[in-house]
Amino acid sequence: MTYPPRHSNPDPADDDWTALPPVTPYDQPDMFDQGRFYPAPYPSAPYPSAPYPSAPPPSGPEPRVSEPRTDGRAVTSLVLGLVSLPLIFLCAGLALPLPVVAVILGIVSVRDIRASSGRRGEGVAIAGIVTGAIGTAAMVAFLVLIGIVVVGV
Repeated sequence: MTYPPRHSNPDPADDDWTALPPVTPYDQPDMFDQGRFYPAPYPSAPYPSAPYPSAPPPSGPEPRVSEPRTDGRAVTSLVLGLVSLPLIFLCAGLALPLPVVAVILGIVSVRDIRASSGRRGEGVAIAGIVTGAIGTAAMVAFLVLIGIVVVGV
């Protein structure tokens, strides 16, 4: 059986395909014609929309406000004081300069911060002095303890 089924009397006049006019490639509809696939766009508004409010004109560059900087010696004092605390027990006498330098840098930094009007970090410097003093006291106590144990006094 063939598809589509043929009539028993194959008359060319009865054939549906022969009744159509000949088609050339140029007679084809535009395949990119979007009108046949999509509905027409929405109609435009009956009245124009209100314009958006505009931004105010710039008044010039913003003034640049720089915050006062933290004194570097204060930060160094705190770091050395904190690092010296665990090194007391790890390196014994080798870490002795660290807490001493932390105390000296902290004192110098506090004096300079109080004399200047634009620097910050007095609290950091005081924390460096305190940790350095604790490190120095702990270092001296640890060295005395080692001396007592080794010498046996």
